[in-house]
Amino acid sequence: MLAMLPIIVVMAVVFGILLGVRGDRITILALAAVTFVVACVPLVVDLARPGERRHVFISLLGLIFMIHYAVPALVFYVPATGGVPAPAMSTEVWPPDAIRGQLVALVGLVSLLLGYASPAGRVASTFLPKPKYDWSADVTLMVACVFIGTSWLLNAAALAGLVPPWVGTGFVGVFAHYYFYANALLVVLILRDRSAAALLVLVPNLLLAVSYGVFTSRKSQMLVGPMIVLLTYMLWTGRVRLRWFAAGAAVIALVYPMSQFVRYELGGQTRTLELLTDPAKTIDAIGDFISSDKTSFAQGLEATGARLDGLGVTSVIVRDTPSVSDFQNGRTIWLFFVAFIPRGLWPGKPDITLGGWITAVYGPGPQIKSATGPTQIGDFYLNYGWWSVIGGMAILGAILRAAYETLFRQRTPMALLLQIVIVYHLVVRFEGGVGALWSSMIFALTPVIMAQLAVRLFFNLPVYSENDGERGSSGAAAGLPADRGSGSAPLGSRS
Repeated sequence: MLAMLPIIVVMAVVFGILLGVRGDRITILALAAVTFVVACVPLVVDLARPGERRHVFISLLGLIFMIHYAVPALVFYVPATGGVPAPAMSTEVWPPDAIRGQLVALVGLVSLLLGYASPAGRVASTFLPKPKYDWSADVTLMVACVFIGTSWLLNAAALAGLVPPWVGTGFVGVFAHYYFYANALLVVLILRDRSAAALLVLVPNLLLAVSYGVFTSRKSQMLVGPMIVLLTYMLWTGRVRLRWFAAGAAVIALVYPMSQFVRYELGGQTRTLELLTDPAKTIDAIGDFISSDKTSFAQGLEATGARLDGLGVTSVIVRDTPSVSDFQNGRTIWLFFVAFIPRGLWPGKPDITLGGWITAVYGPGPQIKSATGPTQIGDFYLNYGWWSVIGGMAILGAILRAAYETLFRQRTPMALLLQIVIVYHLVVRFEGGVGALWSSMIFALTPVIMAQLAVRLFFNLPVYSENDGERGSSGAAAGLPADRGSGSAPLGSRS
């Protein structure tokens, strides 16, 4: 299969020529195919490994590169006859711009894979503490319920205006998201322990999260719960299903028009309490909109594609730096350290996210109403050009390898939850700046560490051994029940 991957590039170019693609757009098509092939390498290599030894971290990040850089090139930039408007910016991307953006992204992807394959990550993992204590089924369910209860309480308090806005942007705001992170623990209980109690908690929590997203017009709130369930299954079993990503894109395309209707027609977040006090009326209004001719799957698909287009903003940054804005020489990356200073101690603390600044500097215009994240590639290029893309993505690859060696080999609920937090940020927030992504990831990891310390203090936990997985696998094969709380094998290894 590895030998066949280059053939995909040749076939793509040949088909493009037969379909009438000419000039620079052939180059865009070829670079998109090369990006697709390079991003597929970890997936193809993993096919030769058993599920519990697959490198899911790097495989998922390869898919993210496809979504942000290869797919937009094929959908927007190859078929266009002129310039393509960059997402949420008042500037157009022309073929030479897109080619330079693709080359920078491709170099970043290769650097990421080389950094992951280098011994640096494996060496670093030897100095990192490994989660050696397992959580029993009862303890795991208790922690999940505490996370869910605390999180929904904070969301309700924020909805009622009892939480100041500046509090929600810091450490306290992290707990407000743990109602969907907790789904990972519940899925582990279902897969490992066949827990009916976990299923009884998971289903209402998912339904409540989707409903909350509908009434607040937040697309991410509607989709992130089911996404966490699928990501947990992928990480626990080592199986990455490409069709799930295609289905996810279709669901986003359906959700987008409904979210826009709730936000701009019904009032959205500014009238959330009113919408919640009369849910039947709200649901009727949404139903009428969905059944009308105002909603369009094609419109939602186009909006989704523009939302996931990382090539456009990267191309603009590469083209206009340093002509429009000077290289930042590390300024935007150092925002990572600024993020940990409480705004209460520093009232003038700069904004950690770069979307507003990117749009104002690189794509200003009176019609611009939203911000555009620079993507990890774009933010690295902002600082030192090609060199920071190469070095930054290589370091990211080494960090992911260290995380894999430290966490993925430990088949415990805590290790799985840490993996989910890392993967969620890489998948969902890849389009953001470096400082915002990595600081928010560390904030989000902190409650898991706190939970582990609390559990260790009050419960006598068994020490996890990798041999536990082998014993669980043989027991399952013999038709015996899994050993609860002892780190029994995932479904992937039972097969």
